Amino acid sequence: MTPDIPSQTSYYNQRWASFEYAHHFSLTRCIFILEAILGTGIRNPSICDLGSGPGWLTGVLSAFGPSVGVELSDAAVKLASGRYPAADFVAADILAWNWNGPLFDIVVSQEVIEHLSDQAAYIETAWKILKPGGYLILTTPNPAVLAALPENEKSSWLDQPIEKWLNRSELAAVVGRRFRIQTATTLILGIGKNGSHRIVNSHKVNAAF
Repeated sequence: MTPDIPSQTSYYNQRWASFEYAHHFSLTRCIFILEAILGTGIRNPSICDLGSGPGWLTGVLSAFGPSVGVELSDAAVKLASGRYPAADFVAADILAWNWNGPLFDIVVSQEVIEHLSDQAAYIETAWKILKPGGYLILTTPNPAVLAALPENEKSSWLDQPIEKWLNRSELAAVVGRRFRIQTATTLILGIGKNGSHRIVNSHKVNAAF
């Protein structure tokens, strides 16, 4: 059964209240997102961070153009507004959110789509708030890699109210309803340890090559 919005809000209020620093995987994704923004060629782009969590990424993005973070947790929005005053933050259920401001040049989605029950509606929201010719930059876990994690490492990837991972073809199908996919790539290598990933990610094998 899909958790209701109040229970999800309560979960994320507790989760983000204890946030201090983004982890090293977040840094890798941040670098990719910034490089993707640079690749658009848009100077000072208007950016929406759709599912901004504790707001740190929105804060980074606001150094390059006017940025708005949208987050279900009102507690996270309150904290982020104090920490990153150059950005704007909105507390809203993304799937029911109606944006009345100017359309954005870029929408960023960092590890969000897998935590939503209606993923097609999420993509529709991103499309509606973008200017014609705008860009969606989206990251999400690869279920094949997560399945190859040791059991003691999986729990941190499975603790949110909704976990609906998409494989490459499923992601392409849902995103492709509204967007022409320019690039799809793996960002973080070497974390799978089971099955064929044990060989591919072996330090000894890679050292030999």
